[in-house]
Amino acid sequence: MEVGEGMTVSERLEQIEAEVNEREKLIKLKTALEYMVQLVDDRYKPTFQQIIDSAKTLEEMKRVMEVVSKQIGQQAAINLLGI
Repeated sequence: MEVGEGMTVSERLEQIEAEVNEREKLIKLKTALEYMVQLVDDRYKPTFQQIIDSAKTLEEMKRVMEVVSKQIGQQAAINLLGI
């Protein structure tokens, strides 16, 4: 169903607002990931960058964020512990 087809003004606004909010979350996650990838171990940067560029859904971006965060945390622990 197209936006507006057989819908009230409120329903149309809700549908558009949901889409706008979804895109806003994607933009924020993508921006954060672009920053975070700079902190990743150089060996993984190209791979993470490709994955970030390929991720299209909120779920994919959240999963990438989780793995990137873990890698950065592990890298910090390795550096601190001298492993």
